[in-house]
Amino acid sequence: MDPTTLVARWGLVDNDDAGLSAPLEDRAWQRLLANVRRHRIEGLLVAALAAGWPCTEAQRRSAAETHRRAMSTALLLERTALEMADHLDEAGLRWRVLKGVASAHLDYDDPALRSFGDIDLLVAGSDIERVYALLEGIGGRRHHHPGAVFDRRFGKGAAFTLPSAIEVDVHRTLCLGPYGLAIDLDDLLSGVSRFTLATRELPALDPSWRFLHACYHTSLSGPHRRLSAVRDVAQLLPATPDDAHHAISIAERSGGVAVVARAVACAGELLSWQPEGFRGELLRWATALRPTARDRRWLAGYDRGASGSRTRTLLAAEALPTVRERVLYAFSVLGPSTFDKLRRTGERMGRS
Repeated sequence: MDPTTLVARWGLVDNDDAGLSAPLEDRAWQRLLANVRRHRIEGLLVAALAAGWPCTEAQRRSAAETHRRAMSTALLLERTALEMADHLDEAGLRWRVLKGVASAHLDYDDPALRSFGDIDLLVAGSDIERVYALLEGIGGRRHHHPGAVFDRRFGKGAAFTLPSAIEVDVHRTLCLGPYGLAIDLDDLLSGVSRFTLATRELPALDPSWRFLHACYHTSLSGPHRRLSAVRDVAQLLPATPDDAHHAISIAERSGGVAVVARAVACAGELLSWQPEGFRGELLRWATALRPTARDRRWLAGYDRGASGSRTRTLLAAEALPTVRERVLYAFSVLGPSTFDKLRRTGERMGRS
């Protein structure tokens, strides 16, 4: 088995934790270190070596240094997350910490096992403009600005770079495109889990939505999936029928059952993972599920990565429930001038 896969699956509850049989050659070790950094699984490598995986002393030191750098970044990000918490709470906003920061503290036995490279925050869609203004007020620079209507009604969110060079991604939903628009945003914020960072308690998504977010991130990130996200799917895979029923019920309401099934099947395949018991049943369900025609169409738009952005933009209108919403979406995507030209062209064609 590929060494990177062995690292990414290390420590799963029903994994036998079979690891390396002998220290890697230097070139293979350097490839592994590069992959570990790219997939943000430095903590799992250090833990595996501490558990007895064979390595040279130089390799042990290089793994520890790689992990130290990742954790130094994590500490800077966590400090910024605490500062953001102060700003958001002072403004009286509803918000949640997403992905790496929350997952490290809630879903792993030791936060040092889960690396991350930015801060992700979820806020209510109605508050999105206030949060953007807040970030700009503390010196944040926004990367892209598609327009106020799109921001408020149809966007995923926006990325900001703070003066410290730290990136903060603000979300109103979990992804761009049709699956993001299909999510019930009130449902998304309805539950909460809390974790303590330093001396402060921070809010995160509840376990079902954290699992679903890991599934969305894994299924819809295109051809270059990060193994830390895939590992999150395995880490959060429900272990009881009640938990699974709750998560899949939410996915059904949000039109994302095919997304969940694909992510679970992907975790089984990419981690060479065959869980036992009820989780094994879930993996078999996920592998056997056949997406609907609509899901095949929607998923194909995400599978193309950045080159599929136009397709995702067009398909997103299918997730909107009314003609009025679709017209407003077209207006916000095309812009007033282009939309007006199309409207006048349609009127002339109707009169001819």
